[in-house]
Parts: sequence; structure tokens; C-alpha cells
Amino acid sequence: MDEPASDTRLVGINTIVINANWQADWSGPMWGTFRLETGDGRWEGTWAGQMTGQGSWYNAVVRGYGAYAGRKAWWEMSYGICQGRILD
Repeated sequence: MDEPASDTRLVGINTIVINANWQADWSGPMWGTFRLETGDGRWEGTWAGQMTGQGSWYNAVVRGYGAYAGRKAWWEMSYGICQGRILD
């Protein structure tokens, strides 16, 4: 899945681990980890959210490595719209 980003520091290969405790209708909590490899470094973090009948949402806490070492970020995905903030 291609997820475009307005910030080139967030363009790369994302490996995601997904855990979920969904009901028969596919609703319920989900959580996991991820690692986003870019050309200059990587981002690693944890995320947690919910699957609903309308779609999904999650919040992520992120830490940078390599060129992004020492940086932190918070991301929020809500029903297909991703927003976030990288602290420089």
C-alpha cells in the first residue's frame, strides 16, 4: 500500500506488526509496532487504535534513528487521514 507523505523524512519501506482482538464483525482494539526505513535513517514506534464499522483509527509514538536520532514524533491516523508532528 502506497501512503504518500508531504515530508520526505517519512518516505520509505514500512514494516508493521499488527495485533488485534476483533469481534466477529471485525470491530475491536488493535495495536503493534512498526519500523519505517528511509534513505537517511529510520523511525520505530508503537501504535494502538480501534477498528470500527466506519473504518479504523490509531495513534503512534515514534522515535528516530540515524539521521533522525534524538527526534520524536506523534502520528494519528483517523479513517484514512494521517496527521503528525515531528519534534526537531
